[in-house]
Amino acid sequence: MEQLSATLVNSLWDGECQNQITMGQSDTLVGRNYGNMNRGKVWTVLVEEMKPDIVIVTVGAHILSDDASYIEIIDQVLNEMQEMRIIFPNIKFAWKTQTPGGCTKEIVSPKNATTAAMKRNFTEKS
Repeated sequence: MEQLSATLVNSLWDGECQNQITMGQSDTLVGRNYGNMNRGKVWTVLVEEMKPDIVIVTVGAHILSDDASYIEIIDQVLNEMQEMRIIFPNIKFAWKTQTPGGCTKEIVSPKNATTAAMKRNFTEKS
């Protein structure tokens, strides 16, 4: 996400609006250790502090446990997004797919990315 943020900031340089982009670090989004670091704040705390118009989240390489843990995080974050919409009714959310990388040659979690993608269709409006 740091690389995505830097790319976005650099692409906005000519329009002089790059200072409107901020990035917050949250390795697991939910503040729990899943096997490989847990740096940063819980994602909801970052949103409350920054009060953004658009929030883009992702999680992946720091979740080194089973698919159930990954799905648990997705469910928790999606539920928290619904709650955040009450506090910030105009906020927009996006879940970014994981940028390739990490420490292994294979997918760590979720092992079946299709299952994770089909877990919830979060396009409906509340």
